[in-house]
This record gives sequence, C-alpha cells and structure tokens, in this order.
Amino acid sequence: MSTTTITLTCAQSGTSYTTNLNGALSAVDTCHSGTTAPSTNVVQGKMWLDTSAGDMVLKIYDGSSWLPMLNLEGGTMKSEKALLADKLTTARTVTVSGDASGSFTFDGSANVSLVLSADGKADLAGLASQSFSATTASAATNTTQVATTEYVTSAVAANAAFPIGAVFTTVAVYADSAAVVAALGGTTWVSFAAGRMLIGVDGTYANGATGGEATHTLTEAEMPSHKHDAGTKIRGTSGTDPSCPYGEASTSNDNGWDSHKVGQAMKTCYSDTVGSDTAHNNLPPYIAVYMWKRTA
Repeated sequence: MSTTTITLTCAQSGTSYTTNLNGALSAVDTCHSGTTAPSTNVVQGKMWLDTSAGDMVLKIYDGSSWLPMLNLEGGTMKSEKALLADKLTTARTVTVSGDASGSFTFDGSANVSLVLSADGKADLAGLASQSFSATTASAATNTTQVATTEYVTSAVAANAAFPIGAVFTTVAVYADSAAVVAALGGTTWVSFAAGRMLIGVDGTYANGATGGEATHTLTEAEMPSHKHDAGTKIRGTSGTDPSCPYGEASTSNDNGWDSHKVGQAMKTCYSDTVGSDTAHNNLPPYIAVYMWKRTA
C-alpha cells in the first residue's frame, strides 16, 4: 500500500494515470497505512496509520510531528486521549499489603513516593548491622514475637533471668554489687554463703537455716560402742597383788569373788591410752566458687 499522495496530471498516459489514481485512492482508503510515515505532500491534518509496532496507531500530522489519535490495542480501538492527558479524570488509590503495608493516591499529574511499613517481620537474610527497628515488648511478655536487645536488657533487669532472691554462682571475680549489676542487671547483689555449702530445703532443713562445721571432735557418745580386752591379773596365796601397767578397773577383796579359790583376788586392767582428741575434717569433696544473692 502507498503511504504517499500521488499527484495526477493530464500529461500522463492512460495506463500511468490509472495506476497512479489507483495508488492514490488506496493510500487515502487505508489512511496511508505503512511502517513508515508519508514523506511527500505532508501537510497539517494528513493522517497516517502506523503499522510499525504490534498494534496499529492512527496518527495525524500537526504541522511538525505525527501525533497519535487512536490505538488498536489487542483488537480494540482505544482513544489516545488517555496517553496525552495531563492526569486521570478520577484519582486512584494504590494499596500494598502482606509482609509490608502502605498506600498512595495517584492521578498521573505528578510523581508519588510510597513508604512501606514492615508488618512485624525482619529480613531473615539481614545482617546484624542492618537498620531495622521493632516494637519493644514489656519484660513480662511471653510470646513468639521478635525480642529486641532493649527487651532482653530490660527482661534481665526485671527479674526474668535472676529474680530477687536468686543465687548466682560464678568463678569470675566481681569487685562489688555494682559490678554484678553491670554484668547481670538487677539493683543490689550481696556476697552470699562464704565458706558454706548449699543444701536443699526439706522437712529437716528449713529455708535459710544454717548449721554444720568444717571440722569436728568426736565426743564419747558419738563414738561407736566398743571395748578392749586387757586381760586379768589374779593374786595368789602369797598375798602379793598383781599390777596393771595402765591402770585398773576393779579389784576384789581378800576373800576373793571367785568362790572356788579361797584366798585369791582378781583384778581387771585398762588397756594403753591412744588418740590426741584432734578434730577431724568433716567435708565432702568440693570446689570453691563465688556466690551472689540478689536482694533488689
């Protein structure tokens, strides 16, 4: 098809005239349809059906350029008014939802910006240095929500890890209560149970009760029941008393308490004395640690 208006003259032969006339009519009938714009006899108001793209666009020449008028998009002819409009007749609202939310109103008259708010979810692929903020819950919160560093710090200070009355054991050296507070939180800690071991409360041991001793000297009552056989000494008829090298326990009279041997006497003797009354170690195997008790 021709996209150029052909000028007809009387000087043309019949065949040439007919050919040019048919070409001119075809160009007019098809609005100069083609992939390139008409290049001759282009004047203001001339129309061109541009087929260079997938969709055909009807354009009009305004004296300096070709302006779109109608667009055949997907088989439907649409007005090019929307393409040339300064803004939409009715503004539209764009809303985003899901892991992030936000919205903006757009009428096409100017650029717009959208600020998204994360809906309680952090980027799982993020870095520790990534700028991300979350709402800090109260120290008593017990849910699956994100725990901020602010929450962890306040939870420790507000009894979550070491409530008032808790005992903290460590091999680290803390100079005073303030040093323990800086490490664990809380308000006041006191050195606890120095030189003592801990034992669980039961019917015998009340909470806070103290007792026991590191060393102990046994009393006679605490010793196991026992005896030592030192033998006996018997006085003969000569009248000489037998002697006990370490002391005697009892002696019968001259008549003797052995009724079968008149004139004899029996003497029971002590064994030798041993032991030094030294207190013995009363401790099980142990390892010493520092203990602090939170009081506030």
